Amino acid sequence: MKRYPIHPAAKLLPPMTAEEFAALKADMKRHGLREPIVLFKGKVLDGIHRLRACQELKLTPKVDEWDGKGDPTAYVVSRNVHRRHLSAGQRAMLALTLVQALGRDAKERQRAGGRAKGSAKLRQAGKASVQAAKVVGVSARSVEHAKTLRERAPKLAAEVAKGTRSLNKAMQGLADHDRLARQAAANQAFDKRVQKRMKQARVPYEEAWRAEAVADGLTVEGRRKIFESRTIRQITLAYGLEDARAVATWLKEVMSVTNTQNPSHAMLKIKDWWPQLKRCLPKTP
Repeated sequence: MKRYPIHPAAKLLPPMTAEEFAALKADMKRHGLREPIVLFKGKVLDGIHRLRACQELKLTPKVDEWDGKGDPTAYVVSRNVHRRHLSAGQRAMLALTLVQALGRDAKERQRAGGRAKGSAKLRQAGKASVQAAKVVGVSARSVEHAKTLRERAPKLAAEVAKGTRSLNKAMQGLADHDRLARQAAANQAFDKRVQKRMKQARVPYEEAWRAEAVADGLTVEGRRKIFESRTIRQITLAYGLEDARAVATWLKEVMSVTNTQNPSHAMLKIKDWWPQLKRCLPKTP
């Protein structure tokens, strides 16, 4: 039996599982090769699993030559995406490859008809993304998520392409990674401020750490101070108050009554008690 090399576009789809190939082989053993294997320039473009089954069953494969219309990648994707039991994540990753193929087609059309302007290129890129999403049967948002994974987390993208991890789980993993990275950066910055305070104020580590924790609102005392300053600022902007000390004094009573750490809630309570507060403030000349 003649052996055919495999076209690179035919390798874009994930291989069949053992169960899927066994089902295909059993069907071909019973009914023969129903659909011919498609070649392009002497290489298998569509039907690598059918060719393998023919080799194992010792069947003579039927071959056809692809007409060459369009892009071989787009052809392979459109022919196989609905045959295979691919997850949404796998289809989204496949759409990225299809976007590149559609982009190549667009560039060829540009060469034939002249260069497109920048805005036209952006429209073509967006159109290719939407077209690819429709072909593989996913949303454009899923394609964007797949693109983000491929650019920022290649390992997660590879797992999604293989079907071992869902697209949502991969995006969650990326979000967790970003969150941990931000937290690590914040911890590092906090430690630097503690060391700086120790040198400037000549205080022990525990005292410097507590001072920075209060400043950052990491303690009850710190959160209360931040809340007071923000509330006073909002009240001052809303009512044009000049005596912030009087407001701060009266605010402590409001906070104890409202039992809230939301400046907007405190503002509503102060608005209800505004006549009483005005009597507590010094008279302006």
